Amino acid sequence: MSTTRLGAAAAAIGIGAAVLSGCASSEPTSGHLDRPVSWPASGWPEPTGEVVEQPAAPTAQPSIPPPAPVPSRLPDNGVFKVGKDIQPGTYSYVVTGHPDVGGYWQRLSCLTGDIDCVITADTVNGPGYMTVEPTDVAVEVFNVQLTPEE
Repeated sequence: MSTTRLGAAAAAIGIGAAVLSGCASSEPTSGHLDRPVSWPASGWPEPTGEVVEQPAAPTAQPSIPPPAPVPSRLPDNGVFKVGKDIQPGTYSYVVTGHPDVGGYWQRLSCLTGDIDCVITADTVNGPGYMTVEPTDVAVEVFNVQLTPEE
């Protein structure tokens, strides 16, 4: 080994020893703690073999909002999102427009406006019933007043 390498190795060993000797102190420093740490004079206690149960950490429960309350009657024109504006279930309906014009309702699988979004639809001139399924995305009505059945 060359003299330069030996000198560098000796310097590294000397620095390492100095660092380690600071760690070997019997009085530890506070380090990152906000108060000094003191070790018991007798050292660490001998293990007893006893198992100490730690209390379980509380688990965070996801916050699930309750379903939106269903009004006794919904507006007679508009698009209602299932689970937000309208809940799945059976509804009675009455036509609110002029009898010659009637009303219209449709159950939707998407809100793109595409004809493929229509699951089923009906043009109505009198009272009746319709069922909103949990898999429906929305319900659209025109001159049709929906009331939840109990």
